[in-house]
Amino acid sequence: MTMDASSAVGHHHRVEGGRKSVNDVATLLIEKVVRDLQDLKRHLARDQAEADLERYELVKRCQKAEEVAEAESAKAEDYLRRISMLEFALKRERATVEILQRKEGGD
Repeated sequence: MTMDASSAVGHHHRVEGGRKSVNDVATLLIEKVVRDLQDLKRHLARDQAEADLERYELVKRCQKAEEVAEAESAKAEDYLRRISMLEFALKRERATVEILQRKEGGD
């Protein structure tokens, strides 16, 4: 035996008697869905805020790491420049010593 939707609703009203009507049940279900969606929206907003904060902190850490790397690179370049200057001075001193030794040996 089959019932169409209107007779099923009418049957439901008769069976339920003093209980909530189909409209009341539908309203409650809709309200529950709305609450669930609002909860999901709050969770999403919280998760998004946490992700934004984490991203901000990571960006700050990356900037700090870049600053440290740039400072270390500048320091390394300065050391290399100093080493080159010392090598040049050492070569000049050796050349001067060789010239002096030749003069002393030739005299």
